[in-house]
Amino acid sequence: MRNIYCLLSLLFIFPLKIHSAIDPEEPLAKLWRPVRRSIATLKSSFNEIKNLAYQIRPQDLSLFIDIRNNQIEVRYRNKRGNNVEFFAAIGKFNPIFVKANSSSTNCAPTSAPARNKRQSQILKRRNINSLLLCGDGIFNVDSNRGCSLGFYASDKSDENLNFIVTAGHCFDWTIENNPQLFYSRPWNENTGKRIGLMPKNPSNIYDYGLINITDNKGIITPSIRNTDHQYSELIIEGGRVLSSIGVHICKSGRTSHVNCAYVIGFGGIHVDTRSNILEDFIVADNSGIFDCKGDSGGPTYSYLEDLQKVTLNGIISGSIDTLSHIVPLDIILKEAGLDLIKVNSLIVNR
Repeated sequence: MRNIYCLLSLLFIFPLKIHSAIDPEEPLAKLWRPVRRSIATLKSSFNEIKNLAYQIRPQDLSLFIDIRNNQIEVRYRNKRGNNVEFFAAIGKFNPIFVKANSSSTNCAPTSAPARNKRQSQILKRRNINSLLLCGDGIFNVDSNRGCSLGFYASDKSDENLNFIVTAGHCFDWTIENNPQLFYSRPWNENTGKRIGLMPKNPSNIYDYGLINITDNKGIITPSIRNTDHQYSELIIEGGRVLSSIGVHICKSGRTSHVNCAYVIGFGGIHVDTRSNILEDFIVADNSGIFDCKGDSGGPTYSYLEDLQKVTLNGIISGSIDTLSHIVPLDIILKEAGLDLIKVNSLIVNR
């Protein structure tokens, strides 16, 4: 009888303990609170650091919240000039300072694998080398500066107005010419044809620019060049907003062609060598080379289940060390009032 009484007592006691364990006021639930506060604190500290960057104007560094390690990272090249004052001012926020390695010169594209007969026939029939694809080179004639083609777009209010979207810094602000003339510069070629004019981008914080190709819209080919690999032309099915850390993304550019990396941050900031501040970057890292000089403006994308089809998610702005800065597609489309041109329906409405 005593044993039965003990068993009945345990049945009543354990449910009460289980109920108490999930009560929001109990220690187990409270464990989540520091995480929420920590993220909120990181964001608040990051905004304070950003404000100090606008006040002090450091040079040649990047800032982002590294969610993986729950910290703010400052990736920099030197501790000279205004950087000394800036680093001292932000020390109270306990960021992690990481000195960038020297710029690598190993920017050659990966060697192309051998193609089988069927692939060669497809290439010949499509005559892909005569097309101007996303990721191909473009050349600023006025400044002798090379970049890469990001994607094709049309004006949201007038689809007859067509543009090439690339990095805003492909426009040379140091010369008076406005607009500036661009020619095509395909992979592995040093000559090209006139494609259009780029006016100065009125946006000071987002690194994108528009080349007007309304009078040259016959060049529009909303696919990404990938001629070093099995699928030489990647079809743009649409656009995608990235929102998760660890997402695998790739890019195509004139200098280093196609390679891939992983997303490690959002809302990143880059301060260039002239103390210009650019905001809201997606930050990617592949612990190696993702983009090189001349790749700026090239498209970043994610593969679909059919590996010949992709979704676009932004354009390359530049890099510091192994960190690459990507201008998000949704910001470009919203700020510039554009629709993305894709292969089938031509227009992707946001």
